[in-house]
Amino acid sequence: MARLITSDFVLDQNRARGGDKLVTEYAIGEQVKRFEIPKNPDGTLKRLRMTKPVGEFLGTGNMVEELAQYVTVDIESGRQEVPLLYKGVYDTRTNPNFPKFIDSGFSMFADAVFLQHLEGQEVRFGTTRAEMGPVVPILTYSSGFEWDEDVEEFDEGWRVGLANEAIGKAYNALLNHLHFSPFINSDYTVATGFGNETAYQTHASGDRLESIRLTLRQALYDASLKVDSFGRKHAIRPTVALCNLATAYELNDALSLISDQSGIANPGASEFFIGRRSDTAGPNPSVNQISTIIAYEGESMQMGNLIWNYGTFANNQVVLVQPRRNAWEFIKHDLRVDTERPSDLSRLIIAQMVARARRGLLNAVESNSWKALLA
Repeated sequence: MARLITSDFVLDQNRARGGDKLVTEYAIGEQVKRFEIPKNPDGTLKRLRMTKPVGEFLGTGNMVEELAQYVTVDIESGRQEVPLLYKGVYDTRTNPNFPKFIDSGFSMFADAVFLQHLEGQEVRFGTTRAEMGPVVPILTYSSGFEWDEDVEEFDEGWRVGLANEAIGKAYNALLNHLHFSPFINSDYTVATGFGNETAYQTHASGDRLESIRLTLRQALYDASLKVDSFGRKHAIRPTVALCNLATAYELNDALSLISDQSGIANPGASEFFIGRRSDTAGPNPSVNQISTIIAYEGESMQMGNLIWNYGTFANNQVVLVQPRRNAWEFIKHDLRVDTERPSDLSRLIIAQMVARARRGLLNAVESNSWKALLA
């Protein structure tokens, strides 16, 4: 039976681990320190309280350690409210020495073949090669807040906390968007795209869930016969299904096992599948290769009167993915936050908080995913 993963599911999982600590890092100048943030019984992070008026912190040239920890906890609290759903789909590579552009030579492969050895014959040595592909740029993403004199004059430290939490939420929303958008925006059609698409299959019974299962079986079959542009077999073996939440509900039902057709538990009856009794080797053995369903709903971000809509998957469309295959995220450094006091008297600005991250992404969608239309 496939696991259905939603944002709420991940939030509940995080809360269930209330006794755990979150280990993170913060920086003071050139010095990076590890910091353990304890959790409350409900799984939320324990917030720190400022021991001094906010003006005393902002009045120094560099962010003091206590304020650094305060900001870190607030940002991590915001990040926990927007769980990262793409983990496990991408292979993560972290290196502070990544250059501005990573060329295709970074992805090196070794090839070898065992051959029968005849007396006096030389051993055939393997070769290394670089997969040709696009250059991956390491991009800088940034956001920040400014505070005016009122924060200091009226000791409005709560405004600093709100800003920190908003930065955390916005950053995780961006990461989900960056990692899911290649799957959402790629053209899978035969006519104009790379042909990784299976049309909706209608089951002879007319049952909707049977038709979904039939479509998934056909999509897995089609993906297993994938051939690349050089005519080499390039089978795709998906284990993860990506879709929006509404489609995920139907998909989950199609892959689930219940006790009878009406949905009312009947302990005396033998278990069977919705719509049929033919499979006996476990929940839908013909499609149980799909072990995880990830429901991504996108996000709407607003700043002032401007709105950014991070899109989601179209209804009745599922992208089947073979995880960590030609899908990499390159992290030069993750979220880094600094607060300082660059006075701007003309606007009564007394402090700024700036957050930034530098990272890149490479996803060869045509080699790791297949779209199935469910309508």
